[in-house]
Amino acid sequence: MLNETCRIEDPLVLSIIHNVLFILSTFIYAIAFFLLIRRCPSSFREFRNYLVAHVFSGLLLDYHIRIIWNVSAITPFVALCSKGFFAEFTVISSQIFIFLLGFLGFTAISLFIFRMKAVNQHVDRTSKIRKWVPVFKFIFYSLFLLTLAFSIFIYPEWRWQTEYKRKIEQKFGSLPPFVWCDNCYFIRFDTWTSILFFILAYFAIFSAFITGALAAIETLRVLNSKNLKLSAKTAMAQRKLTYNLVAVTSVHIALLFIPSGAFLVASFAAPDYQFMSDAMLVLIEDHGSLTTLTMLLTNNLLRRSAIELFRIPMFCPQKTKITQGTGTSVVVNVVKMS
Repeated sequence: MLNETCRIEDPLVLSIIHNVLFILSTFIYAIAFFLLIRRCPSSFREFRNYLVAHVFSGLLLDYHIRIIWNVSAITPFVALCSKGFFAEFTVISSQIFIFLLGFLGFTAISLFIFRMKAVNQHVDRTSKIRKWVPVFKFIFYSLFLLTLAFSIFIYPEWRWQTEYKRKIEQKFGSLPPFVWCDNCYFIRFDTWTSILFFILAYFAIFSAFITGALAAIETLRVLNSKNLKLSAKTAMAQRKLTYNLVAVTSVHIALLFIPSGAFLVASFAAPDYQFMSDAMLVLIEDHGSLTTLTMLLTNNLLRRSAIELFRIPMFCPQKTKITQGTGTSVVVNVVKMS
């Protein structure tokens, strides 16, 4: 059990920011789920399911970081301290974070692969790029499973750190009392298991990025092909949808991995910028809701549906209701989603 010395209080301004962003993110997720489940064309249900899974993976990751783990990065030595419901199990919470991050990557590349397969049905020949997509997908799965395994191997190194914290204290001076509690730990780079864990993790991230990028490139290549058996309007709609996925994924990468990379660098450079550390964590906590908002803003149907949802008849003129076609082809009906 944690005692009073283990309590970590956020500054008032930061607490207000967290609460406001929590309310906004909950609102964004609620709108996204409602529009995806109730306003998408029935003929588009399969791709809608992939989108719902991806949004749900972002929600799980956001709420785990914000509520269950509720982590703070204490500078200048970058100690990760949990303030959540299971604070004394902070290392286990970090392992759950790794699993949820992999789940997010899985849903993201599944979206790109689904779109690639949908458009490849309308060309006679496939390129070598498509053949490499399942290869890198398999590499991602393999590296991710190895990363999970090594997160278990390094548990003792991150869980029991009394001696390591003494070394940190000798290097940086006296540590705050709460850092000595079980809800705080340091990311170690002085053991081969920890080093190998990070190597595997970043190669897994890279392989997921390559998988999605190759699938997107192949999709756009097919849509720009002269042999494409689709109308120009449908091909344009498909391109817009692919650009939408690229935009959403770009926000994911920017808000997740740039702050994570900053923390990794800070572990070596040890800058004393607590405000910057808090800002980086806010970006990570809200990356899912911001990417969901990006999806709502860049997808024409979802954006129009959101506007219709909040339209007040008394003040807004009536507009033609957005119809939901009943066609059977996923590719043809993508026009409605673009």
